[in-house]
Amino acid sequence: MSSDEQIILPLGSIVHVKGGTEEQRLMIVARGSLTEVDGTTGYFDYAAVSCPEGLVDASQMLFFNREDVKDVVFVGFRDAREQFFAEHYDQVVSATPYPKLHVTREDSHE
Repeated sequence: MSSDEQIILPLGSIVHVKGGTEEQRLMIVARGSLTEVDGTTGYFDYAAVSCPEGLVDASQMLFFNREDVKDVVFVGFRDAREQFFAEHYDQVVSATPYPKLHVTREDSHE
């Protein structure tokens, strides 16, 4: 596992996800966002939009977790505030009452 899979990636990072194609690049636009899947409210590590199109329709937002990242194409901006956020992300989400959701074949848009 690379260090980018262990620490939460910054906003703006471009990734390929497992099960996706090499052409399908996703840009991370949110982290730890709440969403509902099959009646359960929970969170995913990342919410992303297709790159280069961006957010065309909110229903096209894709959710996935660190373990779903196949490779990192580009790492977004990191400064001291981002580093602090990344170092404390796991603490923050572990304290939430919401469960971590997981990608299924249907969710992964394969």
